Amino acid sequence: MSNKDDNQLGNSLAFVAGAAIAQRRREKKEEAKLQVADQLKKFSDLAKEGIITQEEFEKQKAKLLEVLNPQSKLLNFFRRALKDPKSDRPDNQGN
Repeated sequence: MSNKDDNQLGNSLAFVAGAAIAQRRREKKEEAKLQVADQLKKFSDLAKEGIITQEEFEKQKAKLLEVLNPQSKLLNFFRRALKDPKSDRPDNQGN
């Protein structure tokens, strides 16, 4: 086998490995979506039955959606800060 053939083989193997990794990531993302949807349904049912409050449901929903979009946590932080600049400050003890 020539050096050129070795390079082509290496590139092909890297491509196949990369494609397999990408496929597994897509599968994991889909699994996470299904798990989040299942949990949201359970919390929704609990809220409808009056076992938890709507506020508790909304909190759990926000946490679950962060699993799908971790960047949303940062966005929510800034939204809260813009709505009430004192609300997320560490020195604010509820006063």
